Amino acid sequence: MKSMDKIERYKHLARLIRGYAVKITNLEHSGHVGSSLSMAELVGKDTGLSRGHGGSMHLFQPEKGLMGGKVKLPIVIRGQVGVGTREAAQHSRSFESWFVNTPGIKVVMPSTVYDAKGLLKSAIRDDNPVLYLENRVMYDENDEVPLGEWLVPIGVAAVRRQGTDITVVATGYAVKKSLAAAVALSGKIDVEVIDPRTLDPLDMEIILKSVEKTGALLVVQEGVVKAGFAAEVIRRVVEEGFGLLKRPPRSLGAWDVPVPFSPVLEDAAIPQSEDIARSVGQVLGREV
Repeated sequence: MKSMDKIERYKHLARLIRGYAVKITNLEHSGHVGSSLSMAELVGKDTGLSRGHGGSMHLFQPEKGLMGGKVKLPIVIRGQVGVGTREAAQHSRSFESWFVNTPGIKVVMPSTVYDAKGLLKSAIRDDNPVLYLENRVMYDENDEVPLGEWLVPIGVAAVRRQGTDITVVATGYAVKKSLAAAVALSGKIDVEVIDPRTLDPLDMEIILKSVEKTGALLVVQEGVVKAGFAAEVIRRVVEEGFGLLKRPPRSLGAWDVPVPFSPVLEDAAIPQSEDIARSVGQVLGREV
C-alpha cells in the first residue's frame, strides 16, 4: 500500500510539471537520480535535470533497452569536468570516457558559449538520457549569442579552424588550447582543428573528411589518455578510414595520475598548448 501511495504521488507531481524542466540540485546520490528516472518515465517529455557529477548515469543505461524502447527517458544531467582551477583530484576530473562507454547515453561537451546554450537546449528536447559535460573553466567566459530561438544539433561536429597538414580532434577546453597551438604553428604547419561537440553519437563524417584532406591525425583530451575518448576516435578512424592515413595517428591526454593540487604539477600533468604543438610536430616528423 505504501508503495502504491508513492507511485500516486509521483503521478500527481508529474501531472503538475508536465512540459516543464525539473531541476534537482544534488545528484551525488543514486537515490535522487533514481527518483528522477521514475519522473522522466511518467512525464515523458521535456524533463531536464541539473546538476551533479554524473556519477549515477549508469542507472539510465538499461531502462530503455529493458523496456523495448517503449519508454521515453528525457533526462539531462549537467556534469562539471575539467582542470586548471587548482582543486586537486577531488574536483578536477574528466570522466567523459566512462559514459561514452555506456550504451544508451548521449554525451555532449561544449567548448564555446554558443554551443553551451545551443547544446543544452537540444539536450532538453531529446527523448533520451543526455549527459551534458561543462568545463568549469568556461563559467567566467563571455561571448555574444544570437537573439531568439536557436539550437546546436546533437551529433554534429564543428570545424574550428581549416588546415591542410594535420587534423587535430580536441574536446572541451582542449579545443581552445589546440587553436592556440595552431596559431603558434602558423607559417610552419597548417593545422585543422575539429571540435566533436558531441562525443556520443560521434560525427565521423566530418572527422574522416578532414583526415582524407590532411592524412594525419592527433586527438587531444584533458582526461587521462589511457583507455580514453581519444583512443576511441583513433580506433574508428583506423577501422573506417585506414587508407586515408599517411602517418600513424597519435593521442595526447593527461598523465595517469590523480590531478595534482600544485599548480606547477597540474600544468605539467595536463596537455597545454605547447604540448599540443610538440605532438603535432611528432606526428608529422618535424621540429617545431
